[in-house]
Amino acid sequence: RSCGAATPFQSHAWLSSWWRSYGSPGRLRVLLVRDGARLIAAAPLMRVDRPLPALKPLGGAISDFTDVLVDDACREEGTEALLAGLYALARTALIDFGEVRPGACV
Repeated sequence: RSCGAATPFQSHAWLSSWWRSYGSPGRLRVLLVRDGARLIAAAPLMRVDRPLPALKPLGGAISDFTDVLVDDACREEGTEALLAGLYALARTALIDFGEVRPGACV
């Protein structure tokens, strides 16, 4: 609700339905950024191991767009923290954001 750039393809209803239908054999990985108790950014991802270890956004090719969610009030801070987290994850897996729209956070 705090991310003006969010699309229906980033809603809990869409992503949880997608995960139940298409998530296997992947492993759910959700990167969260908090400012104290307040959630300011999230990257819902799944890890797949073939052909290479990779982290991909939930929603896959059947979603028109995939992206991370960042609170508009903390956009710079949330984006920087998510990028740092993705950078750390990239040491063990390829990061593949293939279905993003122009102007996406990632």
